[in-house]
Amino acid sequence: VIGSVDAALIIDKGIRDGVLKGQPVVDTNGYVVGTVKSSSRGSATILPITATREGLTVLVGSQTGTLVSRPFSSELALEMDLDVFDAREPVLSGDRVLTSAASGDYPAGLPVGEVLEDASPESTSLSTTVRPFVDAESLRFVVVMSWPPDPVTAATDDTIPEGTTTGTTLAEDAATTTTSTPEDEGR
Repeated sequence: VIGSVDAALIIDKGIRDGVLKGQPVVDTNGYVVGTVKSSSRGSATILPITATREGLTVLVGSQTGTLVSRPFSSELALEMDLDVFDAREPVLSGDRVLTSAASGDYPAGLPVGEVLEDASPESTSLSTTVRPFVDAESLRFVVVMSWPPDPVTAATDDTIPEGTTTGTTLAEDAATTTTSTPEDEGR
């Protein structure tokens, strides 16, 4: 990554490369990193999910919950809090947390993290801890996704559409970066 400001990441691609405010960002494994917070002609700022104060709507099994960062924590990037307000069943340590179709910021089904502690519903809600799959401080390459490709489809589709990513490679030396888009590949 070419730089960082507080918890945000700076990438060497911007508006001229198709990187726009609000686009989701994943790592090269497809794990959620965050969203584009701002974009200029030749660079963009990525806000990781671990640094945002807004909740992320996620799925754990068949249950929808909200994943939020821990404010004022020295371990901000290592753990997040998961709240399921209409809990019907327990969640177990190791359960995968995925993006939900109810989130307008991400396609459904992207891996976010894993549950660290078992939790059972108390009345109709439960809370537990989640470790994100991505440590933003160790990133060198990310993928900025063109999302939503079609707002009507995005609101009703629970799958990740093919061809929705704009490949953006980041490096400490901007001279060694490359960009690959579906248009470049003749799609």
